[in-house]
Amino acid sequence: MVQRALKKLKGRGGLWLHAILMLSIWSYMPSFAQDSLAEEDQLIFEEADHPQALKDKLLHRLRSQTQGAQDGVSSIRDLSRLTHVCYWLDDLDTLKDLIPRIQHDKLQALQLKRYGEAAILSIGLSLWEFSQNNSKRSVELAHEALSLAKQSQNPNAILRVLAFQSDLYYRLDFDQESIQAVLAARTELKEYPNLSPILRLIGDINVVQQNFEADRTDDNLQLLERYYHTIKDMKLRFHSGILAFFLGDAYDNLSQPNLEKAESYFKESLQTAKSIDDFYTASAAAYKLASLANKRKDSEAAMEYGYRTLELTRNTGSLWRFKAYRELALAHLQRNELDKAVMAIQQSLHDIRPEQTTERIKSLNVAVQVYKKKQDVAQALASAEAIIQLMEQQKQVSSSQDFSKSKVLLGLEASQLQNQILDKDRQLALKDSQLKTVELEKMKKDNVIKTAVVIFLLIVVPVLISLLAYVYRQQKKIHDLNVHLQTDVLGRFLPPSLVQDVVDKKIVWNAHAHHMDVTVVFADLVEFIRICENKDPKRISEIMNRFFSAMSRVIYSEQGTLDKFIGDAVMIIFGAPVSMEREEQIHRSVACARKMMLALDELNQQLEAEDGTSFRMRIGIHAGSVIAGMFGSTERSDYTAVGTTVNIASRIEGLARPNQVLASQTVIQGLDDNEWTTAGLFKLKGISEPQELFEIHLAQSDAGISKVS
Repeated sequence: MVQRALKKLKGRGGLWLHAILMLSIWSYMPSFAQDSLAEEDQLIFEEADHPQALKDKLLHRLRSQTQGAQDGVSSIRDLSRLTHVCYWLDDLDTLKDLIPRIQHDKLQALQLKRYGEAAILSIGLSLWEFSQNNSKRSVELAHEALSLAKQSQNPNAILRVLAFQSDLYYRLDFDQESIQAVLAARTELKEYPNLSPILRLIGDINVVQQNFEADRTDDNLQLLERYYHTIKDMKLRFHSGILAFFLGDAYDNLSQPNLEKAESYFKESLQTAKSIDDFYTASAAAYKLASLANKRKDSEAAMEYGYRTLELTRNTGSLWRFKAYRELALAHLQRNELDKAVMAIQQSLHDIRPEQTTERIKSLNVAVQVYKKKQDVAQALASAEAIIQLMEQQKQVSSSQDFSKSKVLLGLEASQLQNQILDKDRQLALKDSQLKTVELEKMKKDNVIKTAVVIFLLIVVPVLISLLAYVYRQQKKIHDLNVHLQTDVLGRFLPPSLVQDVVDKKIVWNAHAHHMDVTVVFADLVEFIRICENKDPKRISEIMNRFFSAMSRVIYSEQGTLDKFIGDAVMIIFGAPVSMEREEQIHRSVACARKMMLALDELNQQLEAEDGTSFRMRIGIHAGSVIAGMFGSTERSDYTAVGTTVNIASRIEGLARPNQVLASQTVIQGLDDNEWTTAGLFKLKGISEPQELFEIHLAQSDAGISKVS
């Protein structure tokens, strides 16, 4: 229902824009013999057909240059080529290592007035900022790159930067800006009348693709296919993989889709891209194959390609990961595996960047379907209302008619869900009234009995004495029961030694909500869903129980409060309900995090010996003020903490890499300098300015011993 309101250029306007502009002068191989190519032409061919091999060659050359006398211009030229190959391959690991040198050589290129190379180096810096969730800085660097490229008067540099801009805007969910980048590229081509036949061919392909978007006729599509076979015959695998993706997307989005041809082209794209380690294009094609499988109700194929997408994006950006999780949710929904569907769609929503509003609406739409089938009316209603709120924000980029229709339909759906909740509330209220009536009748009967007992006691003194003794014994039982209940409740989240101190009234436990200064720790198993996907439920339960038992022992050993288990995650509090000095909180929380990593390593050794299973964990730590106390209803309540400090700790944990402990500045202020290193600036949801986070060292001899006696 929501998808009808969202039908824009998204389905067919993203990766193919990248393909249009990336057909630049470096991606075209002239027809003369390879052995007559100059070194420059050889590099052009390698970039188009063997980007991974070219990356290794350029890395080796740059390392050699750093060891001997450097040719400044040659070094800058090689680094700009390597930066562009890293962008093509979405190779963030290599790019991360190059960032300091890119920043240095960019300044040198500007001094030498090598504006074309400076523009390409700015592309690398922009891509890195995007990967660090700094979208604003990423866009600023992309604009700077375009300005430098135009200043260079080099059409090759201009087209490359415009290609990157189009791709960046697509990743940021800015459709209109992505289209403008394509149009700008076409305009730039016209400004160079003496273009070589190579660039003229690029312009022709650009025009045909533009015409196809405007007029989706068989003639235009067949012409594009001829261009595809030309590029394929030239063995330019990088570009043929991208253009195959575009053709698959085109057939998928025709007024009468040809799913068979679409699937064929997507498979060609996947195979070609994987052959040259172009994991970005390969993951896009795998995601599209999962989507096609869901369209034809083939849940098994959808799950196969969905998990393949996750595997392909393991070491690249996460653009396709949340889409893959969305398709996996739909596949599990078809198989009526509702718990797995919920976990998949929640992961999809978690991985979507804040600025990707359109994609969030799509995933929320799937969430509504999942929760409705699961009969979780409250969650379905919350998802529907979130869609309405996001569409309100998107009103300026949607047609008023489509927006109004979608909002009305969603409003009706939300009203239906709300009515279901009200019906359930009325049923519960009726049952509650009936129970109270029964309880009142019982109380009347009890009063009659008590009156008779009193009269009887006044008459028979010996019986009164016996009854008093009986009452004393009952009161003692009630007291013992209260102690037992108190011990049972507190024992769920406090170490046994503290529980006994509370029962013995050595420590005062305030159950009412009040402000406290605490340190909060969040720990989460990485990719738990994927690892346990094919395991027996009994085996999953056994693994989780062993994991939670191991973590509980560690938490209690450091006097931590085990707030709750959330799926495969754990929330821990230091400093509540029993207060603790800030310095002690910090040292105990860090010691606890290190012990948890050691405990997970021991558990992994056991699990690997049993069935090859192993897990990785990420941990986030933050200290500050919270509201702590018993929260819940009259039927059920638990001790917990709420507030901004808890939210920030959770978001820090979400930014940590596998087997990494990240902490905020308030935490490391209480640690020695040799216990941490700076991890960088990160954008936290709900906080306007980027926050500096710090990595806690794990390899210490006293890692498992608290520093506070």
